[in-house]
Amino acid sequence: MTQTSEFQVLCKEARQCWRDGEYQCAVELFEQAIEIEEQSETHQHAGMAAYMAGDTENAVKHLIRATHLAPSNSQARINLGAVYNRRKEYKLAIDALRKGLAMDMHCAEGYFNLGMAHRHRDEPKMAIPALREAIRLDPKMADAHVQLAEVYNEQGNYKQAIELAEQALKIKPGFEAAQHVLDEAEQGRDTAKASSKNLDWIAGVSPTKLDQGFRELTDEQQIADHRHLVVLSHSIHQIANDVLLQMRRELDPATRQVYRIVSRPDKNPGTLTEAYAAFKRATKSYKILRDRLGVKMQELRDYEESMKENKGE
Repeated sequence: MTQTSEFQVLCKEARQCWRDGEYQCAVELFEQAIEIEEQSETHQHAGMAAYMAGDTENAVKHLIRATHLAPSNSQARINLGAVYNRRKEYKLAIDALRKGLAMDMHCAEGYFNLGMAHRHRDEPKMAIPALREAIRLDPKMADAHVQLAEVYNEQGNYKQAIELAEQALKIKPGFEAAQHVLDEAEQGRDTAKASSKNLDWIAGVSPTKLDQGFRELTDEQQIADHRHLVVLSHSIHQIANDVLLQMRRELDPATRQVYRIVSRPDKNPGTLTEAYAAFKRATKSYKILRDRLGVKMQELRDYEESMKENKGE
């Protein structure tokens, strides 16, 4: 048997072990194949088999080697990020995932793991757009719905949390994690409603106790005014996230493509006209979002000015 044939047989047997759930067996066979012929893809398979076998240290070793042999192996980088997540090395996970996603922006699992890494680092503003992108790319990913629901629940955005948890249960009926976050969000919503009723009662009985920073309106108007400010602030936050996401998904890739064609026209497919048209579309989308953000920021400035006027400043 030639070395090439032996390599192919070992890889075939390793894949069969993987299908049978015998992951350590798969690792050993892939490693034997690597001794015959070292390939990035084989290291990647060995790394993921080691990950499934619970040997994350060996998984990291193989996946790093896979990226060294083939720097353009985006899946190896994304898988490495997932392994780092398992090892609770979240900063390394984010670095590996961002490099992988820069090469493959259509990997839902990559964005999911990126969102998880940011969640563990207590960075919800970074976790939200990553998890949203995972859901956009794979609307049936129940885990992404649950993780995003948990982020919104922690922020007190119970409406969005409930919607996402309900969607997760439709995708995966009986999903315990989805049911758990749904119960928590509904409880949080009900508690918030009860607190709001108590505030209404206090405002009606003792208006002098209200925060003097409110404009001098009726008690009900003051409370409604404050709620409007909360909604406005949340809207600004959402649009700002959309701006950042649009820049990463559309504007940045379009700009890069124009640069590639101009700098190396012989190495890049497509025409400058096509690239420029894509750039114009991305710029138009960005301008629409930017203008929406500007409108909301102006509303916030107008609110601040009216507060100063009513305080006599």
